[in-house]
Amino acid sequence: MDKYKHLHNFQVSELFHNNYNELIISNTLRTFALSLISLFMPIFLIKLGYEIRTIFVLEILMLSFSFWLHFFVFRVIRYLGIKRTLVLSYITTILFYGILYNASGFIDEIGRGWFLVLMGGVNVCFTTLYWVAQHLYFVKSTKKENSGKRYGVLIAVPMFLGIVSPFAGSALITTHGFEVSFLVAIFIMVLAGIVMFFTDEIVVDNNKMDLKKIWKGSDARLNAMYFIEGVNVIATGFMWPLILFMMKFQLMFMGLLYLVSNTIFAIISVYGGKFTDIAGPKKMVAIGSIGHGFSLIFRAYAKTVWFITGFQSMGGFFGALWTVSFKSNFYKKSHDDPVNSIMNMEVYQHLGRIFVFVFIFFLSGTYSIMDSFLIVLVFSGVLTFGFSVLISE
Repeated sequence: MDKYKHLHNFQVSELFHNNYNELIISNTLRTFALSLISLFMPIFLIKLGYEIRTIFVLEILMLSFSFWLHFFVFRVIRYLGIKRTLVLSYITTILFYGILYNASGFIDEIGRGWFLVLMGGVNVCFTTLYWVAQHLYFVKSTKKENSGKRYGVLIAVPMFLGIVSPFAGSALITTHGFEVSFLVAIFIMVLAGIVMFFTDEIVVDNNKMDLKKIWKGSDARLNAMYFIEGVNVIATGFMWPLILFMMKFQLMFMGLLYLVSNTIFAIISVYGGKFTDIAGPKKMVAIGSIGHGFSLIFRAYAKTVWFITGFQSMGGFFGALWTVSFKSNFYKKSHDDPVNSIMNMEVYQHLGRIFVFVFIFFLSGTYSIMDSFLIVLVFSGVLTFGFSVLISE
């Protein structure tokens, strides 16, 4: 019997001595720590006095640096192994939060511009180290036939704990300030790193990176979908929280809003992954992308609390169908050549993210920041419809 069939059937004796279980536990702790802060990071920079267009430029530079850093990280993983690289990403994350904790001191010592360079550089290092290693870790600890269900669990378990983290983060920030939330995140990241020491290191096969495979990929349509996915990540993860902030919603309300949508996302992730293994990803991706695209467009026109809550919840439902189905299919196809498959995905996702920030930057020179965000939100929703077309061809 597959012991992963139900989450409550995990065997305690094997909980910390199984690579897949270990990844889930560590990823859960990391997700909880990051979710306390990540939603509010642009707001933190605004409160430090940075202009929003400066943050756009910072994001473009960070993504450009991350684009090239991926090539180096694979070399690091071959030298250190997957798990040691994940631990290194956790250490770098702790360093990042330490820098944020003492942001005012760093700004006084090195200046506002160099603080952004320092913070942005460390941010890029920990995110790139983590995601490349995590992709490889998942591929190495699963098989093709069950990668959909296991990816659904990998997403859902952290999300179930992470359901409360945006609300907990907003409560911490509101009552005690950003500094306390940074300290709590550091403590949780230490626990996440400790978990990684219970099993042996995972060695990566010496797959060579092939620039032709990375750029062309297996299918031009798939490259386009990665690009759209990159656009969507910025629309939902960066712009939407800022839109809520600019609409004068309190951080506590934003935390509660994500409490609702994350609950829906987590529940659908479990069942979406299982169904993908049985029925295939195309129908799930098509339904999920259409529904999620409409949720983005509707959010751009929502003005009341009830409509905003409803349309973000709609995004949680359809976003889970789309994300889990699409990603599980990616992992199934990545088992044979994980290095080039992962690099192909990262290249086009980064191009999509960079495109969005460049687009917003130029729009904001003509329109207000809010209008620029709303235009891009609608654009992202329409672009997301393209998934249903690309996946069906």
